[in-house]
Parts: sequence; C-alpha cells; structure tokens
Amino acid sequence: MYYHADDSAEEKGYPEAEMNKHERWIVFLMGSSHTMVHFYEQIFPALLLTMVAYFHIELATAGWMQTLLALAFGWGALPAGYIADRIGTKRIVMVYLIGAALSCIYISTARSAAALAVGLATMGAFISLYHPSGTTLVTTQVKAVGKALGYHGIGGGLGVAVAPLLATLLAALFPKYGWRLSFFAFGVLGLLVASGVATLKVSEVRLENSRKRFWPEHLAKGSLKPLIMFFAVAVMVGFCYRGVMTYLPTYFSQRLNGGVFSGYEVLKGGTFATMTLLVGVVGQFVGGHLTSRYNLEKLFAVLMIVTVPLLVLMSFSSNFGLLFITMAFAFFHFSAQPVGNTLIAEYTDPRGRGLGYGLYFSISFGVGSLASGFSGVVADRFGLDKVFSVLGFFIFLGFLIMVYLARTRSPERMGQLDDGAQGML
Repeated sequence: MYYHADDSAEEKGYPEAEMNKHERWIVFLMGSSHTMVHFYEQIFPALLLTMVAYFHIELATAGWMQTLLALAFGWGALPAGYIADRIGTKRIVMVYLIGAALSCIYISTARSAAALAVGLATMGAFISLYHPSGTTLVTTQVKAVGKALGYHGIGGGLGVAVAPLLATLLAALFPKYGWRLSFFAFGVLGLLVASGVATLKVSEVRLENSRKRFWPEHLAKGSLKPLIMFFAVAVMVGFCYRGVMTYLPTYFSQRLNGGVFSGYEVLKGGTFATMTLLVGVVGQFVGGHLTSRYNLEKLFAVLMIVTVPLLVLMSFSSNFGLLFITMAFAFFHFSAQPVGNTLIAEYTDPRGRGLGYGLYFSISFGVGSLASGFSGVVADRFGLDKVFSVLGFFIFLGFLIMVYLARTRSPERMGQLDDGAQGML
C-alpha cells in the first residue's frame, strides 16, 4: 500500500507523529542514501588541494572538473522523476547507489586527469537520480510524511557537513593511499547502503494513465510570473552554493594558520569546513520554523541580503575571524532552503508540483554548477580570496529580484498550502 502526500493523516486515520518499524527503516535508509548523495558531491572539493598537486592541474581546471559533476547532478534531476514514475522509485534509488559507488571506486584508480574527469561526470549523472526518486519513495511509503522528510533532510545536511572531514581524515590517516582510499571507502559505503535498500519492501505508485502529461498551464498556481522570477533567484543562490562548497575546504587550508589551526593542510581544511557546515544544519531547522511566521518573499530576501556582507568579509578574514564569519554565512544561507521549498509549493499547482520541484532543483544545481569553473578562473587570475566577494555580488542580484517579487506580488496569499504540500515541506 502507498500513501499520497496530498492525503492528510487525519483523513487516512493515521496519527501524523507516529511511524512503525518498517517506516522508520525506510526513513533511515533513504536518509542514508541522501547522505551518500552529498558525500559523493563533496568528496572532490574536500580533497581538491591534494588532487590538484597529484594530477598537476590548475585550480581552474579542477573547478571545471567539479562543474562536470555538478552539471550532470543538476540537469539529471528533471528526467529522473519522469523515469521513476514509470519503472519504480526503489529501482532508481538502487541504480543511483550502485552506479555512484562504482564510479567512486573507479575514480580511486584514476591515473590521469582525463580519467578523473570522466569519473566525476559519471558519478554526477548517477547521484542526479536520487532527489526526485528518493523523496517520492518516502512520501508514498510513510504515513507521517512531514516528520519523515524532516529526518530525510537532516540526512542530506549531515552529508554536506561531514564529507569534508571524513574524506580528508581518511587521506591523512593513511598517507600511503591518500585520496584514493577516501574515494574507495565512500564507494564501499555506498554499496553497503545499497544492500540495505535492496531489502526494502515497497508498494510502488501506479499511474492511472501512463500517457498523461503535465501541461504548462498545470505548473503554476495562478500567474507564471512569480515562479519564473523565483527560478531566476534560484540560479543566483545555486551559483553561490556551488562556488562556496567547491573552494571552502581549500580556502580554509590556506587562511587558517597557527595555534589550533596548525597541522596537515588538507585535513585542516576538511575539519573546519565540517564544523562550519554543521551550523548550516541548525540553520535548516530554524528556517523551517520561520516559514509559518513571516511573509515568505520578505523572509527569503532578508536571509539573502544578510549573507552578502558575510561573503565579502570572508575575502578579507583569516583564522578565528574567518571561521566565525563563515559559520554565520552557513547559518543564514541554509536557513533559506526550507523557505525556498515552501515558496515553490505556493507558486505551483498541485497537479504539477513534482515538475515544479524538478525544474527548481535542475535550475538551481544545473546552472549553479557553472560556479565551480567560473570561481576557479577568478581564483587563478585574482586569488582565491576574491571568489567569495564575487559570489556575494550574485547573491545581491538575486536579492534585488526577490525584493521586486515581494513588492509586486499580491499581499493576499495564493491560498493555503494543501495538506500534501505541508507534508512535503
């Protein structure tokens, strides 16, 4: 049996706050799968300094390699949901886990920059399968949808935060194998998660009419204008996210020096990047609570503009000043994520909400992926410190669009979110 996300718990006769043993197992495995997505996404940036030296490439070249992964990761999300609807979500999750794990193990054997680039692009294509299929599996198999997706989101946040430390720690503890061991270990871990997912018994959703399609008029709730404008904002936010995530560990390894910051450069960068990004997990929790208390457009705009001076200050800071400023940036930047997800739910028609989320993630991650290569060019020509100020400029552009959207949109809300949207968020 499966449960539609747009069916309320009360209508089904289930207590929203409770999950049975099978549902908890589903949430744990999907949360673990979500963690692995961001492990795979972050492992190369965490080991960037070591791998640039090993393969004798420039930062810009490494940035474009990460762009290959991020492009595949972003644009693959759109067709992934369409395919999952037709062959089953569990199958797609399994393909993602096995394919990404084998790609990671392949990278651990790479002897040339070309082989590395191919491995990263392939891994990006496989991890792109997860978000639409994994989220759909959770929302159709678990009664307490909202609670389940909350834990699922935390799994992803922990993946983003822990990956830099875990990857660099493995490389530092076993210098004989270095970065190769990190990639190999992440690959093996992915296969272990896949073995767990293989045990799941799920009842897949069957489409009433497999030929039915969502037409454009079913995408937006009301006018398309707010949705299109917010997609433009998503490009700016995604661009900043990708640029910061790609170069933060390397930047920390260069700018945190002396005292408690002494030690192996790569491990230092990964350790303090993890500390910083864990603050972002707290920000996600806080942002989720703020969505029900304030005007969403204004709230999103405020969370954006606060990060602009923080990004600029990151370009001029070092040691504890840099660490605390980056933590503040992570808190506000990640606080905006649940607000953005809520806005997509408000702007889209329930019949096309899945398509709306697919477009949102594809645009944000896909176009944003160009930031890795672009920021690498900035770093090579002007210095790595200038990258963060440039990224702050893009956030400022997004803020201006958000302010215009907040002022032009009708003060009257576009209707209360349906129960399904509340659960999805």
